[in-house]
Amino acid sequence: MEDLAAICNTSDGYSTLLSFKQCMRVKLQVAAKLVSVYITHVYSPIVDNTGLRSLVYSALRPKDTREDNSEEIDKIVRASWRIFSNPAQGTLNTQEMLAVIVMLADAPWDQRLYLLFELFKCMGTDEMLHADIQLAAHSCACGLFKLWRSTPWEHADFKTLTEAIADHAYLKMGKELDDSVTWEKFSVWAKDRFRDSRTVATPQALRSVYESAYK
Repeated sequence: MEDLAAICNTSDGYSTLLSFKQCMRVKLQVAAKLVSVYITHVYSPIVDNTGLRSLVYSALRPKDTREDNSEEIDKIVRASWRIFSNPAQGTLNTQEMLAVIVMLADAPWDQRLYLLFELFKCMGTDEMLHADIQLAAHSCACGLFKLWRSTPWEHADFKTLTEAIADHAYLKMGKELDDSVTWEKFSVWAKDRFRDSRTVATPQALRSVYESAYK
């Protein structure tokens, strides 16, 4: 946890938000622990602040009880809540949060793709369905919009663009829409389809990547 950026003690809202965003850039091991606990403990896709704290604490608390990393855990909780929560409802979408943490993790692209596959695969299996790929595309985009503090696409655009991503995957893999997809098949498609995705840093670039599924 030593590589987590410290949250600035400042009254400047922009600086504080920037430091929160920096807290989302963690080591692969941290991202993997969060995804693993989300799956194995069967956390809800929608949690309140208490549920978020429970998730992060369960994933990152040290096995050695003499070690206290509560400050680092609190930084991630506060940053995640500030960026991804819905203030009106007092809830947070855990899949959107975890998708962004995985995408920003300090690790090679193929390892981050594997964690995304683990996060969105059918529970109790090692395979994804068409709907799972669509959900992954939707959650990644929604999470990035919240990270950027940018206006998301209209609902119709989300549906069209994420369906196109899933359709493209199944077309390239030679699968019928009711077939399931293994990690091996998914990784070959995703590495080719999103090979330039690490350069996506703006809503405009993200839209370009998603719209290219039509090509």
